[in-house]
Amino acid sequence: WLDLRLRQGQKRQALDVIEGLTVYDQNTMAVREFAAARLAAALGDKERAQEAAKRLFTLHGYDGVSMDQIANEAGVSKLTVYSHFGDKDALFMEAIRVKCEEQMPADLFPADLKGPLRVQLTRIAQAFFALITSDEALSMHRMMLTQSSDMRVRQMFWQAGPQRVQEAFNEFLQARMPAGELVV
Repeated sequence: WLDLRLRQGQKRQALDVIEGLTVYDQNTMAVREFAAARLAAALGDKERAQEAAKRLFTLHGYDGVSMDQIANEAGVSKLTVYSHFGDKDALFMEAIRVKCEEQMPADLFPADLKGPLRVQLTRIAQAFFALITSDEALSMHRMMLTQSSDMRVRQMFWQAGPQRVQEAFNEFLQARMPAGELVV
């Protein structure tokens, strides 16, 4: 199954399955390690660093993660991480942006109406609810609300995630008004 997903370019789905495996015994652990190794081979250095950053930032927050930790988790050099992302701020913002894009892809906000508006709004609402109630989002929001989280990190988080989703939804709604489909 994993090889099929990887051949089809469905790396995100394969990663979700690997992360969802629960470690109950040595056999499950071996399966998880094998699957993770297969996925790592299929992902490029940049994608592995990005996935590692998403996991680590979610678990430990911005201040609790170093570029060394991300490089080690991804199995790449620190130089590789810096060459792809420039600095920790850019990697943090990219990790948030990618997570939001996974949950709220751009095709949720089509410029032209495809089907009833109610159906589209329902799809958007369901995707948004899944995003904000995911373990990763809840963990990240908790960290953003702590006293130790500085305003600069909160601003980066807002710009990379929630602001982008808000702007896309606003454009979606604005496009419906001229056609009389929506009155705001």
